[in-house]
Amino acid sequence: MRKFYLALIVLAAGLFLLSGCASRRQMNKMEAQLDYLEKSNANIEQKVNELDSLIKVQEESQRQFLAQLRSSIATFEQRLEQLDYKLVDLNDRIDRLADRPALITQTTPQQDTSAASDTTAEASTTVDPRVVYNAAYKSLVAGNNEIAILGFEEYLKSFPNTELTDDAQYWLGESYYNMDPPNYEKARVEFQKLVDNYPQSDRMASAKFKLARSLEEMGEQAEAITIYREVVRDYPQTAEANRSRVQLEGLGEAVE
Repeated sequence: MRKFYLALIVLAAGLFLLSGCASRRQMNKMEAQLDYLEKSNANIEQKVNELDSLIKVQEESQRQFLAQLRSSIATFEQRLEQLDYKLVDLNDRIDRLADRPALITQTTPQQDTSAASDTTAEASTTVDPRVVYNAAYKSLVAGNNEIAILGFEEYLKSFPNTELTDDAQYWLGESYYNMDPPNYEKARVEFQKLVDNYPQSDRMASAKFKLARSLEEMGEQAEAITIYREVVRDYPQTAEANRSRVQLEGLGEAVE
């Protein structure tokens, strides 16, 4: 009987030892799995950090690119304005040359009547609108913005209904816009007058773009964004539409 109990004790001890060995193997296996997971997690974190660094580099590169692009656009815009000034001046000269033969024909005949003399005297004292316009425009081209402002204001006051009235209104806004420092508040007012009073003007796209730029510089971004979108929508093929798209992107706005 004692031998039987002794055998049971030996058997139980053997089972206990086997159970301990199995538990140790499981523990070793779990430790190996945990070690693998930790290494995998470390690799994932490293890749995430690398991607995060890459995204930051790309964002900084994009920011610098947009800043350079906006600077280039501003320079290009100034050059376009200078070319616009020269083109208008050239057109004015062509118009004056085209009108000159007619003036010569009208002044060549000699009339000795007193009525003719009175008419000539009256004509000589009449101010030619184009003379006033050209004088103001030349001041603007020369950078004399204050004198240009006086000239265009006088033109608008004296000749409110000519084919150049909307042009004078636009250049008045430009004169304030180009001051050093720029008077964006006055420029905004004058560009808005063109938008309100001359809806058929061929300078509408330019006036709206400059109106939006003035508003943006004054910190009124929401209103500026609205007008930029109007330029893109209403004048999609113009240089002003392209400039408006650049400004919208610079403000973080989606461009349609």
